[in-house]
Amino acid sequence: MGIRSDVGVAFKQELWDQVKDNKVFSFLIEHGHLHDDEDEGVLFVLENVKWYREDDDIVNLYAKLNELNEDDFLVVEACHDYPTSDEGDLGNWLENPWNLHRSVRVELNVD
Repeated sequence: MGIRSDVGVAFKQELWDQVKDNKVFSFLIEHGHLHDDEDEGVLFVLENVKWYREDDDIVNLYAKLNELNEDDFLVVEACHDYPTSDEGDLGNWLENPWNLHRSVRVELNVD
């Protein structure tokens, strides 16, 4: 079964145009749902995925992202088992057009 996460990866358009043909990013294209804002950039949303940072695809993705300007992209991992963890987050494009961010809500209901 494993731990599942929802992950958003956003790129400013100029950066995405530079890196989109790199095979490291094919993982996002193949498994993510694309939200395109042609003026600003692209956002890939991956839902209910095993986002293990020791897997080759993810290791290679983070290694490449670490080479880039962190103001031009944002990765937010929302893990249901670890809702307040920000270990999978990377980048600083905080004012992205989708307002990509982690939202944590805990609720107790008794009927």
